[in-house]
Amino acid sequence: GIALAIAAVPEGLPIIATVTLAIGMKKMVEHQALVRELLAVETLGSVTTICTDKTGTITENQMTLRKIYLNDHQIEISGTGYKPEGDFSVDGEKIEPAAEKGLELTLKAGLLCTSAELTEEKEAYKVLGEATEGALLTAGRKAGFSKAGLKEEGYQKLAEIPFNSDYMYMAVSFARPEEAEQLYLKGSPDVVLEMCDSILINGQKEELTQKKLDEIKAQNKKLGEEGLRILGVAFKESESLDSEEKLQNEIESSLTFLALTAIIDPPRQSVKDAIKETKKAGIKTKMITGDQMDTAAAIAREVGITGSENVISGQQISKASDNELRELIKNNSVFSRVTPENKLQIIEALNKEDEVTAMTGDGVNDAPALKKADIGVSMGKRGTSVAREASDMVLLDDDFATIVTAVREGRVIFDNIQKFIYFLFSNNLSKIIYIFIGILFNLPLPLLAMQILWINVVIDVFPALSLAWEKEEDNIMEKKAASEKNIMDSSFKKKVGLHSLILAAGPMLLYLWALNGNYSLELSRTLSFTALAFIQLFHVFNARRKSGIAFDRTVLENHYLWLAVGIGAVFQLAAIYLVPLQKILSTAAIPADLWLPTAIALIVPMLIIQLLNAFAAS
Repeated sequence: GIALAIAAVPEGLPIIATVTLAIGMKKMVEHQALVRELLAVETLGSVTTICTDKTGTITENQMTLRKIYLNDHQIEISGTGYKPEGDFSVDGEKIEPAAEKGLELTLKAGLLCTSAELTEEKEAYKVLGEATEGALLTAGRKAGFSKAGLKEEGYQKLAEIPFNSDYMYMAVSFARPEEAEQLYLKGSPDVVLEMCDSILINGQKEELTQKKLDEIKAQNKKLGEEGLRILGVAFKESESLDSEEKLQNEIESSLTFLALTAIIDPPRQSVKDAIKETKKAGIKTKMITGDQMDTAAAIAREVGITGSENVISGQQISKASDNELRELIKNNSVFSRVTPENKLQIIEALNKEDEVTAMTGDGVNDAPALKKADIGVSMGKRGTSVAREASDMVLLDDDFATIVTAVREGRVIFDNIQKFIYFLFSNNLSKIIYIFIGILFNLPLPLLAMQILWINVVIDVFPALSLAWEKEEDNIMEKKAASEKNIMDSSFKKKVGLHSLILAAGPMLLYLWALNGNYSLELSRTLSFTALAFIQLFHVFNARRKSGIAFDRTVLENHYLWLAVGIGAVFQLAAIYLVPLQKILSTAAIPADLWLPTAIALIVPMLIIQLLNAFAAS
């Protein structure tokens, strides 16, 4: 009874599972994915839907102000990145920004209505704050304006309404000596246009007619379809703008529209291939952004996200009933003008569809959605500390492709967990069968409790642990997600049962042969103990690939497996021939002439299992 109880418990399982997950965490860090929760390593292999931000995750987050639409014409701006070098031109002809009041006012508004800073370090320019605001700062510097310069001109900040994804704008007010106080506002073009009743044309205010409004909206749509991120800019001269409350009151009344600013943020080169890989793996990618519909659709189309022709707005999500919401989320992949609350709604709808979700986020308001997702993914470079604390994984490079790499690694880990579970379960069941047969036929106990414990703790653990370093299976990202499978399904149980019986058969036949050959009980038991230990040691080769084929082109790649087998063999020989261990384990030295039947008892079951695996694979 004691022997059976020991045989039934896989003592190494908790240790091996923990170490395997820890190894997975280490591998993911090497791929720029820092996993904060140990169990998230395995969960990554089960992901069926990735909900990702656009800016900085799918795109480079290297914003550049490329075009400004004002005065019925389009101004091109040269230069890329944050280096403040470039020219302004209309139809190929260079212009001076200061010569056009509307352009000068737009660029100054871009400088004043920001909370970011542009700094220079070792001849490289860096933005402290939002990349979008960095593009506006850079454009202002290209025209010869700067925050410091405007401050010297007497601009003094009075009040500010910070940007909020709920109302999609930011506003500030400034005062200058002997001039009216000025309000500057930037945000979503649709939101900004709703606040305006006039427009600045050639330095003069004119009524914002329906015709003019339609022209601006058409231009906004055109720029958005080019994949540009559009911001509307407006201003107003007034009095008493020295508090947020007064500023809010002025915003709600008439503003003067200045321009549309079109910012380019090119997709990362790695994203297209990563999205192709998710499609092969049956993983759905859903892009969630605060940008307008046309911009979202253009970027989604460029990187290959399915369903980019139909974009769902955050407003549609907010108004939808539970059933409508589930259908919207299930059947669409691109979502624009989304608030943090909408992100949470999307995750909840996907969870109701039994999807295993990964959600990216970088802001404080993203924390609830990150917590609700099966895998919350925060940004290492631009993410807030609150978002990182709420997440399970941090992208150190903010790259969408890193998520896909982490999912791939999660699938490898899931496979390897399945392999060592098969290895340990079949080994332990073979010992149970072995002991049970001995009891059933009233034989002297074929294995002692200490011998079973030795095999479980010393012989089995190192090979099982080495499976954590097994290379990925072929086409691992073209198979079903791990969540759709049960490790202990009927085929797995049948396989474990049959292989356990075969593993037990060789040592049992050797034990019976030794007993009938008039060898001592101690030596007969040692022969069966050794055969069982070695067959379970070499059984790791049956477990190393899901096909069960022991030797293929990858067999030499896992050095830890060969080291584990070598260590196990040395320990087992020590258990037979070292006197102190002989006393503890009740073993006897095996004579040289008995190694041949011992070898046959362990080789033949291995060959039978390999033939069965080859037949099943064919």
